[in-house]
Amino acid sequence: MADPIYLAPWQQPALVRQATKVGADHRLSGTLDLTFVEETSAGQTPAGGALTYSLMAPADVTALVRRAIRHRAPAPATPDAEATKLVHVDFHAPDLPWRLTPEPSGGGAPRPWLALLVASAEELAFDGRVLGYSRSTRLLLAEPCHDLDLARAWAHVQAAGPGTPTALGPSSRRFSRILSLKQLEPQHSYVAMLVPIFNRLGEPMWDRDGRIRNENRPIPVLDSWRFATGEAGDFESLAAALHAPDPGSIGRAALTYARAGIDFGPPMEVRGALASLRDRVEPASLGPVGEDLLALHRVTAPPGGADLLALPEYGHPWVAAPATAGPGWVEELRVDPRHRVAAGTGVWMGVAAQDELMRAAAEQAGALREASDRVAQLAAGLVIGGRLWRRALPADPEERLDILGPMMARLVAGDGRIVVDAVTGDTTRLTPGLFSSAAQRLLRHRRTGASEAGNAAAPAPSAQTRILRHVNETASPRAEESPEPAPPDSLAQLMVDLGHDPWRGLEEQGVDRATLRRVLEEAVGLAHRAAEGVDAADPVTLAAVAAELQTQLQITVDELTGGISCSELMWLAASEDVGLPRDYYGFCTRLLSDPSRIESLVYDVLQPHLVHCLLRCDERPDDPGCRDRRRSEPHLDPPDRTRPIDLVGLSTAVQAVLDPRLPGAPARGRVLDRIVPRPELTPMRYPLGIDFPTWSLLRQHEPEWLLPGAESLAKDSVTALQTNPSFIDAYLVGINTQLVAEARWRGMAIDRWGTPLKMFFGPVGEDGARRGDDITPIATWPVDSPLGARSHQAIRAADADPDATERLVIVFRSALFRRYPRTVVYLHKGPGDDADLSAVPQFTPPAAPAARDAWYRARRDFAPAFTGSLDPDRVFFGFDVAPDDLDAYWLMLDEPPTELRFRLDGPTEVVPDAPTRVAISGAMLRRIAGGGG
Repeated sequence: MADPIYLAPWQQPALVRQATKVGADHRLSGTLDLTFVEETSAGQTPAGGALTYSLMAPADVTALVRRAIRHRAPAPATPDAEATKLVHVDFHAPDLPWRLTPEPSGGGAPRPWLALLVASAEELAFDGRVLGYSRSTRLLLAEPCHDLDLARAWAHVQAAGPGTPTALGPSSRRFSRILSLKQLEPQHSYVAMLVPIFNRLGEPMWDRDGRIRNENRPIPVLDSWRFATGEAGDFESLAAALHAPDPGSIGRAALTYARAGIDFGPPMEVRGALASLRDRVEPASLGPVGEDLLALHRVTAPPGGADLLALPEYGHPWVAAPATAGPGWVEELRVDPRHRVAAGTGVWMGVAAQDELMRAAAEQAGALREASDRVAQLAAGLVIGGRLWRRALPADPEERLDILGPMMARLVAGDGRIVVDAVTGDTTRLTPGLFSSAAQRLLRHRRTGASEAGNAAAPAPSAQTRILRHVNETASPRAEESPEPAPPDSLAQLMVDLGHDPWRGLEEQGVDRATLRRVLEEAVGLAHRAAEGVDAADPVTLAAVAAELQTQLQITVDELTGGISCSELMWLAASEDVGLPRDYYGFCTRLLSDPSRIESLVYDVLQPHLVHCLLRCDERPDDPGCRDRRRSEPHLDPPDRTRPIDLVGLSTAVQAVLDPRLPGAPARGRVLDRIVPRPELTPMRYPLGIDFPTWSLLRQHEPEWLLPGAESLAKDSVTALQTNPSFIDAYLVGINTQLVAEARWRGMAIDRWGTPLKMFFGPVGEDGARRGDDITPIATWPVDSPLGARSHQAIRAADADPDATERLVIVFRSALFRRYPRTVVYLHKGPGDDADLSAVPQFTPPAAPAARDAWYRARRDFAPAFTGSLDPDRVFFGFDVAPDDLDAYWLMLDEPPTELRFRLDGPTEVVPDAPTRVAISGAMLRRIAGGGG
């Protein structure tokens, strides 16, 4: 919610308010009491006195710098400013208009030292720097709006921010404003000038008769700009002039079907794209007219005569045999002249705009030829690749990995990892190098045996295959004893080392390899389970889990040590080994914060301290088994956790991905996925779809078919109409028939059964940003459905009544939308009381898809689905609302958001100009438009 705005009558700095005397130089002066304190070693010595100061005066100012001005309204060079709004200028400094006033405030509001003069540019001779003595200047200054006694009314301070008018918060935004009380005239040019209203003597610059009193000097102009006003009236007056007259024949026209010497009866009522709300008048019978049209379809040339041109056959190619389609939309286009006129108009629009439409088609299908070439090359490559695959690939699945192995570095597994990483990870015995191209080159040999398609005896496996099998089936060797010792320091030490069994000391304590292994594995398991779900970035949770883990590990270790003292001290030493402070829980904290290293930390850090404790080396420092722990203590490496993989299954899975003969071959996806829409491996037929609202062609070439009788719309009128789905269907059949034929004639490889133009009005989609289709593809229309059927129309979630075929359209003839093109027009569903009609409209659906359907069903504000104009003064707005439901709605017009402006309410009363909202009863509109008076 925006901060409230407050207006204050004036603001001055404290020094200016305290200046109450006028000196001999005609400047304001004041006295300021100052007190000084001198601090010395002997103490503080106060001193001070009264300081007299004087202020600058308006005569000291020759111009205003640009950065002092915050805003001008109207803006400089505006060609069509509203004549009902006052001219004003804003300053960044909230005290600028009163800062140099040479009159003591006396506790009341002082006059500003600036005035904003506005004069007709045709009447005033102004050179941009000064206002000289002239008759036009005197007349200007003598106008009542420039009376200096009213100066307090034309300046104020505006503040916005949290707080109250008397106590705004420190974050409030303040600036000052000077207004002109000049009432503007429509369609005039004006010049606005900022001038001082006090002369060098501190007296008024002019009197009520307009005589300048500046010691025979002209009035300096500190800033100026020019603008012009537009037509008479503003949003409020133009909106107030709107009325809803009887539409009469608007939206309806008469169609006469005639041939020489044949009477086909009275004229028929025909409607355009926008139609009247009044009931349609149907002809008594279409029999004679329909029979005549069918006869014109079946004309044949006499024997030996010239060929005759029959009527166009609408429905082809979407319907195989239009002549025998039976009752439905195809037959209506054959026998009903009202629909044939609409379809013929569509054909004519396709002819008249063929260059424009084909340019749009060419832009969309610009890469069609390139796409066709890529598909053809892909097809040839897949055929050749399939043959090479069948002839050259080894029959042995494992041996195929010799060839396919390097490709695994470019394939992605189901869990998102690269395949070669997945099959050579910590749980397998294979390494990436076995599947590299380097291994291929190093171990390559000439194969002379059977291929996939051959039947000769299988050759001996290649060296690469034999190595792969051996590595996969053989467990990694793990040293169960200490690593090779470092060189001995002396021969005696060498003898000790050669005769010493590292495990003897542990076995004497009743601990063998299996027992030590079990304890270490239990520690690894406890650490992994504790680390699951722990947030290492949360120090509180990490510390609590580490303490619990240390307790569990201590219980496990005590099974071996029997709870001797060193079993607790080893945690302190282990914490130091992992780079943490000496702490009981430091080692466990490291385990939890780095789960990937749990096994190495247990075996490489914790195990030596545990063995050292078991051997009681703290009690026997001279024991050869304890003298050098690194060389003498027994040590277990982590167990081999790797498992062999299924090489045949791996080979089969890789083949299924890479085989060019299969539908999922990478080459297919790499080429076809880059073409939108994704084609098949067939000759390209592009399903052309042009984003082009075709109603604009009617406006340009045949506006009478867009809205019959539009020229008779009354000035300042608003009329409720509806869309005519049967006209739109017939029109789009005609224009698509012409466009498909034109595209094929020009050699464009498009889908001949497609519907390139599915837009008439192009209503906006659910997101309010993209245009949508009016109809579904013509090929999907049921043959037995009539023109205008709901099954032909594109259904959107925004539709208030998904079952209705017509949509409400509101047509205006007014200068309102030409003058204010950003006017917000919408329908509001509600009771229509003051609180209801003053609510802020809500147009944006929730982001969550699950909540959108409920929002659409419960919403009360409906933005236009499409808009358009016949000319600048005749505009229309279409809504996803059924015309029969208009009684439940209000038509709302909101003045466009703009800056704060002011107008006069009386000779001198300045009031803010509030935004205007107009509410028009939908029930009244429907009653009048429907013929109810």
